[in-house]
Amino acid sequence: MVLVREKIGKHDAELRTARHKRDFATLEKGWLALGREVQKSIDLGVPALLGRTMRQWMAETFDESASHIYRQLQSYRALKSVPQAKLEQISESSAHQLTRLPEKIRKDPELIEKAVKQTSTEFRNTVHGIREKKLGFKPEAWRTFAVRGPVTWYEQMEAAQNKVAEILKLDLTNNEKRATNLIAVWEAISVLVNTTPKERLLVEIEGEDCNS
Repeated sequence: MVLVREKIGKHDAELRTARHKRDFATLEKGWLALGREVQKSIDLGVPALLGRTMRQWMAETFDESASHIYRQLQSYRALKSVPQAKLEQISESSAHQLTRLPEKIRKDPELIEKAVKQTSTEFRNTVHGIREKKLGFKPEAWRTFAVRGPVTWYEQMEAAQNKVAEILKLDLTNNEKRATNLIAVWEAISVLVNTTPKERLLVEIEGEDCNS
């Protein structure tokens, strides 16, 4: 049996995009429903129909909240093995914490019940404990790095990280590993900059040898 992919036209793509904007602006849908709807639009090829990449489409649709919506999308993708009825009862924050665990652990019924019943802070501590005791990860403070800027600047930054990812043989298209791989990419960039003498960096940036 061959599954036929549902097809839509540009007008339908525009309508779906407008609906996403409305649902997000009015907060009519929770993280799960919104993530599911955005994924369906991607599966239908909405970004391509509008002449955009997925990330360009999300940036234009959700503006400064694009990274937030992308996290919802990642959570939806990663938690498909969790029963939908249970997933609907889990907060966005706790759902994100679940994605930090391997699939075999994250679909454990007892853990899912904790995600439903515990507060976001309590469940975050639960996940931290599992990562430390079962997976060997030591807890570390986290900060979010996000800057909104011109498209040309964004494209240059994206090209830079893709180039480094290629050198390191890291796949940035794998959504489950993207966050981890991005950290590795920017860690490599920061190490390169921080271990390069300032004089050498000045030559590279200014395009001339200041000592000549």
